[in-house]
Amino acid sequence: RIVGEVMDRPLRPADSNLPDMLMAVVCDGMGGMEHGEFASRTVCDELVEWAASTAQRTTEGMKPSFLDALKNAEKTIRETKARSGTTMTAVLAADGCWISANIGDSRCYRVSGDEIWRTRDDSPVEDMFRRGEITEDEMNTSAISNLLDLYVGGGDSLRTTFSDLGDEWDRLALCSDGAFGYMPVIDFRELVRNADTPDMITQTAYARGSTDNITVLTVDAL
Repeated sequence: RIVGEVMDRPLRPADSNLPDMLMAVVCDGMGGMEHGEFASRTVCDELVEWAASTAQRTTEGMKPSFLDALKNAEKTIRETKARSGTTMTAVLAADGCWISANIGDSRCYRVSGDEIWRTRDDSPVEDMFRRGEITEDEMNTSAISNLLDLYVGGGDSLRTTFSDLGDEWDRLALCSDGAFGYMPVIDFRELVRNADTPDMITQTAYARGSTDNITVLTVDAL
């Protein structure tokens, strides 16, 4: 279920009674409070409008128009507040298929039993981790942990990464970096797996020292 949003019951990943399309999205603005709020709100508003109007109802068919919506948002951001930008992580479901869309360092986590997968950040520290130069925990403490390679507003929207989430999972969790950046990786993974509500994830992150704005949204399977 998307807690606090439109769905009033748990969802099966391949539920034939799902709406024609489901979208969950989290954005984390950059460029200071005013600029970041404008950028993140612009992307969310554009994607909500897209979801309400798109005629495509397959995940593959939705990708081009989803990117068009991001391009429109990016154009508005660059023309209105050129120094702003935002990360974006989203989950799209249609025709029994689930995919994630990601740009920046907000993440989608997929919990499947004891296994947890996450989207890949578009950042120098992610690249260093993947090359084996630092640990995943050291990504959070690096002096360049706040640097991004890609984000919406920087001309990068077409480089959004889509990933197939499959239909064998227990939970999807979308979150901004303030949720996971202030505690060991193993602790956050256990939190994502076991937290009863998204608010529990948020409050635990603050209790562990997070000073960032935090947004967490979960989609739970039966």
